[in-house]
Amino acid sequence: MVLETHVTGFDPEALGALAGTVTAGGLLVLITPQPWGEAPDPDYARFADYPWHWSDLTCHYLARLARQLKTSTQIVRWHAGQALNLPRLPLCNADETESGDSDCLTADQAYAVKQLVGLKRRRPLVITADRGRGKSAALGIACARLLMKKNQRIVLTAPRLSSVESVFERVAALCPDGRRVGPGHFVLAQGSELMFLPPDRLTEQINAQQQGGDGSYLMS
Repeated sequence: MVLETHVTGFDPEALGALAGTVTAGGLLVLITPQPWGEAPDPDYARFADYPWHWSDLTCHYLARLARQLKTSTQIVRWHAGQALNLPRLPLCNADETESGDSDCLTADQAYAVKQLVGLKRRRPLVITADRGRGKSAALGIACARLLMKKNQRIVLTAPRLSSVESVFERVAALCPDGRRVGPGHFVLAQGSELMFLPPDRLTEQINAQQQGGDGSYLMS
């Protein structure tokens, strides 16, 4: 992902939105003028009121951001006309990445799957991680293992079906004897099923006692 700031200036909101789309293994490149952070840039025009011009404003935020980026050890800086010096990255301990689970890529993912599969009734479980760390894959693996038990029903809820499509794909890969019977519905021959419901429909069905009960799981 490349964000260029020479013409329109630096938009903090754009950086925040774009940074959230970079998955593991991706790169975010921020192209800035030199020097940067010593004076307002064109993006400050959004905040300038007549008779002030954006160049008359202070730039405390931009200056602080420039300092943070300059001193950060997690960022590679490449000045135009100069050679690119890449830092030596620390060696990764193999024990930290080996999961001990053939379906999982990392130990963290394997641990998350174990916790999901071992869920108890009325015991909520919240999993948080940065984007691209394998949360959806872990959820799909856990769902597949739960579905292999007879008569299990799992409901996935999210604002849109597309948000959990990767979960269905993972389940389909791990449960070859199952099949999609609808855009958000996967069933196994032995009776277990995985379905998607948006929050409003899920609430309606719970209130009508059409969802929930023994053998049911809610994932979101």
